[in-house]
Amino acid sequence: MVDLPMNWGDIADYRGLTLETVSRVLGLVKCRRLISLANAHEVKIEDSAVLGAMARGEKCGARSLKA
Repeated sequence: MVDLPMNWGDIADYRGLTLETVSRVLGLVKCRRLISLANAHEVKIEDSAVLGAMARGEKCGARSLKA
């Protein structure tokens, strides 16, 4: 479980993104079962290996962020 002390809007502002982008990306990784969202401030990492590979920009096969 990872605690998110900032809300999604704050994360978007901090990263220079829109709220829609943050929501879309979190939705995509949730849909691919890489994370689950307990609530707006808690994220459970379901597949740390694939999520880590994505973060490093590696190709992840069928479970990649890009469809």
